[in-house]
Amino acid sequence: MKKYRIVRDRFLGYEVQKRLWFLPVWYQVSHEFFHINTFKSIEEAEEFIKKVANENHIVKYVYIGEGSK
Repeated sequence: MKKYRIVRDRFLGYEVQKRLWFLPVWYQVSHEFFHINTFKSIEEAEEFIKKVANENHIVKYVYIGEGSK
């Protein structure tokens, strides 16, 4: 299981780091589609975590039919 945290950095203000259960260290998140890992707000960093943590990279949920959410 991966754990994520948001820490202060010297660029825009916040950086996302992750830790795998078998490693005792935190390291900067890197992803093939998201090379920049510095954000102006904690909310932007949280959105980045959601994108990186989602292995299927879901863009949007679409519900069709009666009783849809």
